[in-house]
Amino acid sequence: MKYNDNEHHILQKELNDQMLRLRIKVQPAPISNNSLQSLLGMALSFFTHFNIFFRFLIAKSAGLLIYSYLNKKQRIIKTSLNDTW
Repeated sequence: MKYNDNEHHILQKELNDQMLRLRIKVQPAPISNNSLQSLLGMALSFFTHFNIFFRFLIAKSAGLLIYSYLNKKQRIIKTSLNDTW
């Protein structure tokens, strides 16, 4: 197709505008920074809760080991409230 100078100028201007919009979309948006901070916050929360759960498992295992050891030696570590009052 043959375009006159005015049509060619309009098409070139529109192409430049579209290229500018495309460059703006390609740049990292603040949303990506917020999502990265959110991801780090979720990871920190996960490891904190995992740490608490891991400590619970260690304490539960240690309690069971101590209970089984004392049970083998015929020592009672559990008491009921009725015995104390």
